[in-house]
Amino acid sequence: MVEKPGPGSKEDAELDEEEEELARAPEPKTKSWLGFLKGAVQGDRDPIDALVAKYNQGQDSDEEDNDDYGTEVRPPKPFVDTPTFNMCLGVVIALNSVTIGLETDSVAHAVATQEEHDDRLWYIVELIFCIIFLFELLLRLYFHRLRYFTNPVTRAWNVADFIIVSVSVVDTLILIPFGIGGTARVVAMLRFVRMMRLARLLRLLKLFKELWLMVSGLLQSLKTLGWICLVALLFCYACAIITTTVIGHNDDLYDPYFATSGGWDHEVYFATVWRSTFTLFQIMTLDQWNESVVRHVVANQPAMLIFFLIFVCISSLGLMSIMIGVVVENTLATANKDQNKLKAKRERDRKQVFSQLQEIFEMADVDGSGTLTIDEVEAAIQKPEIYNKLKMIDFPVDDPGQIFALLDYDESGELTTEEFITGCIRMKGPAKSKDLLVAQVGVDSMRKQYALFEQEMEKFQAKVAMLDATIRAVMSHGEHVFLDTRQYRMRHPDFKAQTMKRLATTELENMPWNKDEEAERAQALALTEGRSSPKQALADGSLRGAAANLDLAIPPAALGLGGVDAAGGGGGSKALEDRDESLAIAVPGSLSN
Repeated sequence: MVEKPGPGSKEDAELDEEEEELARAPEPKTKSWLGFLKGAVQGDRDPIDALVAKYNQGQDSDEEDNDDYGTEVRPPKPFVDTPTFNMCLGVVIALNSVTIGLETDSVAHAVATQEEHDDRLWYIVELIFCIIFLFELLLRLYFHRLRYFTNPVTRAWNVADFIIVSVSVVDTLILIPFGIGGTARVVAMLRFVRMMRLARLLRLLKLFKELWLMVSGLLQSLKTLGWICLVALLFCYACAIITTTVIGHNDDLYDPYFATSGGWDHEVYFATVWRSTFTLFQIMTLDQWNESVVRHVVANQPAMLIFFLIFVCISSLGLMSIMIGVVVENTLATANKDQNKLKAKRERDRKQVFSQLQEIFEMADVDGSGTLTIDEVEAAIQKPEIYNKLKMIDFPVDDPGQIFALLDYDESGELTTEEFITGCIRMKGPAKSKDLLVAQVGVDSMRKQYALFEQEMEKFQAKVAMLDATIRAVMSHGEHVFLDTRQYRMRHPDFKAQTMKRLATTELENMPWNKDEEAERAQALALTEGRSSPKQALADGSLRGAAANLDLAIPPAALGLGGVDAAGGGGGSKALEDRDESLAIAVPGSLSN
């Protein structure tokens, strides 16, 4: 099991110490062209801008917790530590590895064919790579200075890089031009060891994250694998003593088999303990163990089959499975360790963001009440120092009223510290799933409220339409038709003395305005012409019945007519004239020719 560093581990203590040293380190007073390049690459970004972006957008960094040479908590990253620079350097190292292989193959081919080998082309290629690596080393020394050798996280890699590049420079630029270099095997090996720098660069690139986890897990497992190999060696040694005694010293049984088997010699495999150990290691790796060894032994000693099966189960299936399990466990532990480091780094960045926002809040809170009002926010924006910091966190300073309303969740008219900080962080990054869920719930609630509002509006419109139809009917046919006697008398006190009978439903349906106007006009015309046919008499009777009903529906006094005296002379003619006039008013055009 791999021990995971806790919050107070040695690694965290070293990282904190590095951060303090970097904070105390003075900035260089002079700014050369190289310093200008450094500033251009780093950019003039405020720390809070980079920290909020990393915390909210969830940028997954695959570097070490404190980068390759310094702390990642400091947002400005040196040019030599950027992924672009490391990617380019990795490509150069890979190309150099290919050229080394081609050069080695060319030399071997020249030796095999006894041809003269031309070293000038390969020397020029090596010189180009040597200059590139020397320039890279000088850049790292310029940016990191003594910390290049004192950083506890990358000290071993940096020292190895320095030695390899230095030896290559001495060999390529000094020894070879004088004809005394390039042949030493040590120099050739150091040139090849340069390819090992790829392993360090791979962990800085997100593209090779899985590869680095596998390599890191393997490196973490070396100690455990060493103990497993020791156990396997002791097990093979103990079994080798048995096989040497039982097989290697049994010449009487295996000497005749030598002639019949076609030359299989048991002494080649089991004559001594070390030979037996090597043979058992071959069986443990399952390298032709059946055809070359076990089958011949079992042909002479069948009982040894059980021994070899037990040996294979313990060594190959048992110990080898343990080795694989250890590698997998350490790989997972390395992945968890990186995740814990990333979480710790994000937590530190989050605390720094909160401290910056807390400082802005305190500067804006002039009265010291612990809350911000819209007036305090607008007044704070007028101050240059607060304006610049709010601008860095993308606070919309041009429209503070709208943003204040968005941040004021409880609509109290004041912003607390929690509302201000949380709202600023949310505004900086993209919408989170939680925010989208809240918005979706709000939209669904508004949709339901809108559906209920539509239903109520439909009911209201139906009532309005009904009321409109009633008003139109009243205005067209007289309100006394639809009102009872009491209501009509209350509205018209002049008719309280008269008796008004309300029409029944069937009678109301037979009123002239509910009939066809053309038919009514024809009936009225036949009446005025004095037609006496049965059909006309029937129509005349219907029309007179309607006129009689009008006496009940529309009182003559309501139409401005004089009273009718039944006992007076000419009363019948006067009543008929009044009736005709009422009919003409009730049914327009009925008495026209």
